[in-house]
Amino acid sequence: MQAGKSLGAATAALLCAGALSVPAPSLAATPAPTAPPPAPSAANVTVRVQSFLSAGKKVIGIPRSAVRVRGTVAPFSAGQQVQLDFFVKGKRVKRKTRPVVQTSGGGRFGYWFKPKRRGVYRVRATLKGGTVPPARNPAKRLYVVRSSAGPGARGTNVRALQRRLVDLGYVTPVNGSYSASTGRAVLAFRKVNGMPRNTFAGRPVFAKLARGKGGFKVRYCGNGDAAG
Repeated sequence: MQAGKSLGAATAALLCAGALSVPAPSLAATPAPTAPPPAPSAANVTVRVQSFLSAGKKVIGIPRSAVRVRGTVAPFSAGQQVQLDFFVKGKRVKRKTRPVVQTSGGGRFGYWFKPKRRGVYRVRATLKGGTVPPARNPAKRLYVVRSSAGPGARGTNVRALQRRLVDLGYVTPVNGSYSASTGRAVLAFRKVNGMPRNTFAGRPVFAKLARGKGGFKVRYCGNGDAAG
């Protein structure tokens, strides 16, 4: 009788041990919710002035010839505008507000500016509207120079003239001094563009260069040789 009780107790102990060794069903891990990206604290605004005329790192313009002012805004938000202010000697001479157009990388804006007179212009871009304030309001300079030069002249306008002539394939040093070599380049430019043939770079020469015009027009004969 005692042996039977002992056997029953042992069997029960084994059953309990087996039950304890069965792993509990695992619970599926619930992924933590992804936090939304933080909203940008400030918009990055860029501005640049584009002209076909330059002297070193200076962007050059001439009176009554338009230059392109353009820039970007990132990130873009609906309702953004950019206020462009143009200053000469600290005095505002022009203000224009342009809409920001959405692009794949943010937004962009642009404006054609035609300076009336010579001087150093400061162009400032100020972001208006939208939901994100600007990190800063950038500014660039535009140097508007005399639109004529002749033999013996020196200065920034001569350097800009020389730089653009070289870019178009004419031969002249780029040193800001109107030498005989520069005069010959101007004469060649006038000849190619149907202008009166002389060595003086007047308003018509500068204006055509400022528009990006006046390069060589190479013509080819039927056999592939350049026409003489």
